Amino acid sequence: MRGKVRYVLTSSHTSQGFHTFIPELLREIPKIYILKGAPGSGKSTFIRLLGESLSEQGYEVEFWISAADPVSPEGVFIPQLHAAVVNGSLAYPIDPRYPGLTGDIIYMGDYWDKILIETHRQEIMGLCDEQEQHRHQATAALKSAAVIRETITKKVDAYLDGRKMEQLTE
Repeated sequence: MRGKVRYVLTSSHTSQGFHTFIPELLREIPKIYILKGAPGSGKSTFIRLLGESLSEQGYEVEFWISAADPVSPEGVFIPQLHAAVVNGSLAYPIDPRYPGLTGDIIYMGDYWDKILIETHRQEIMGLCDEQEQHRHQATAALKSAAVIRETITKKVDAYLDGRKMEQLTE
């Protein structure tokens, strides 16, 4: 029987930059496996396939998803095993609190097909540069939206009667 699968939004870009709740989620988990490696090294694919496999074996799994890339999970938590596997190479680096005791690091670069990667060198470099540029553009757009929202809020607040608004909500 397939285990229950949940999806939890754990990270997002904001007008103040990227924010994640993963460090807070990891605090109470006794066993953590942290995947490190370059973009495209298979961290999210490994996390997704692991979660799917464990679910098929009957385990409950909780995929941790980022609004920045909802198709690529940032982590998977397995409650019955009291364990999580997370991408440790995000915008906010994640490392074990007590290395070797509560967390292990797995470097995905140890499993690369270096010859195949080299054949796609220019494409990989171009995509990595493009992703970084889009991340900067998204942050700038969110900052601009926050300024616009603040301006609108100030203008609207000048015409609202706070006491009447409170009466409506009671």
